[in-house]
Amino acid sequence: MKWVGVISIVSLCFLVLAKADFSKAFSAFEDLLVENPVTQIYLFNRLYDTVFEVLVFSLAVLGVSMHSSLLPSPPTIRVITDVSMRIFARFIAFFLMVSSLYLALEGYRSPGGGFSAGVAGGTAFALVGMVEEFDEFERKFTRWKAPIAEKLSAVLFLAVAAFSFFGVPLITPLNVVVYAKVAFGSWMIVYCFIKHRGLL
Repeated sequence: MKWVGVISIVSLCFLVLAKADFSKAFSAFEDLLVENPVTQIYLFNRLYDTVFEVLVFSLAVLGVSMHSSLLPSPPTIRVITDVSMRIFARFIAFFLMVSSLYLALEGYRSPGGGFSAGVAGGTAFALVGMVEEFDEFERKFTRWKAPIAEKLSAVLFLAVAAFSFFGVPLITPLNVVVYAKVAFGSWMIVYCFIKHRGLL
């Protein structure tokens, strides 16, 4: 599966280079659609921004998973055992997950969107990982097939981004795919850190 990640990243680079056109970044400031010229530049080039965010994050996930595979697992993995902390962490994780879903669907209305929604979802996974017994956390990770879902999200992102580069407006699907990519990638990073380095 690591080769799927490598191929996705290389394909993403070639896709950006093949269709790169930053001429809109130098548009005349007298034709502003919004009050802030920096915001206008960002909105005109948002797809490129998202592509590079996903590219950097994909490299981070790939690096963490490859490096962690070389590390031994600690004999015991301790988690937070305080009952009030465990309840509070699960409570916050639930609201983080709901907020991340809302942000993935509605985030295109302002700067943010899929990537920040995915980070919120990944934070929810991290909170659950800190307070849940590692065996149960690992069972959920395996049952949801997080590594496969992360790679498939990257491939789907490439397809949706390719359509978007050629003028098909797919903002909400792009946000949702980026959300899934970043959320599952964050889950992989958290899982690797806890499994190979422990929590406490």
